[in-house]
Amino acid sequence: MGNPVTRIDRARVALNMKNAGNKYVNTKENVFSLARGRAQYNVATICLIYNATGDTITLRRHFHKWGKFESSSYPRNIPNGQWAAFLYGEASWPDRPAFLHGESYWARPIGPESETAVLYRGKNEAGQECDWLFAWSSPCKAYTEIKEVYYFKNRWNEIGDKLDNSDLTKQDEWNGCLSYASIESTDEFPVFEAILTLKNA
Repeated sequence: MGNPVTRIDRARVALNMKNAGNKYVNTKENVFSLARGRAQYNVATICLIYNATGDTITLRRHFHKWGKFESSSYPRNIPNGQWAAFLYGEASWPDRPAFLHGESYWARPIGPESETAVLYRGKNEAGQECDWLFAWSSPCKAYTEIKEVYYFKNRWNEIGDKLDNSDLTKQDEWNGCLSYASIESTDEFPVFEAILTLKNA
């Protein structure tokens, strides 16, 4: 009957197949096409997230320092081996309050841009739940960090500081989990990409 398929096996296959069948190219082109059709709404960032953890990951929290969705909201669930894509837009001063679960305040006036973070929960090789955080800003900075569940609950200001001091690329490793984040400028829109996977995949 052979050996059972493990979480690492599923993660490894997903990681090796992230560009298979042109799914990366097609996903990216589809979201670019959507952005081009909504250029009048000041699309700030094209976002792509790939799950290669061996299991479905689930959205747990999100934070907008300023900015707004230009397409559907963050994907709530991303199956293993799938790209998720969405548009994120800029908000212009002074109409850009920051908010987190109903608490609002005003962001600093430094011109049109966006800054946000998302938190997805998945499992490491041993089946322990872990939280993968990704953050980005436009102009271009990217940040990622992995910790135990609920670690990021009251750390949004700290995350913002880390993002401010980050660069175009960032990776993290924690408890058998890996994350990669990058952002690049193109002739049309900044593109943020994130990959979640496991150390031994």
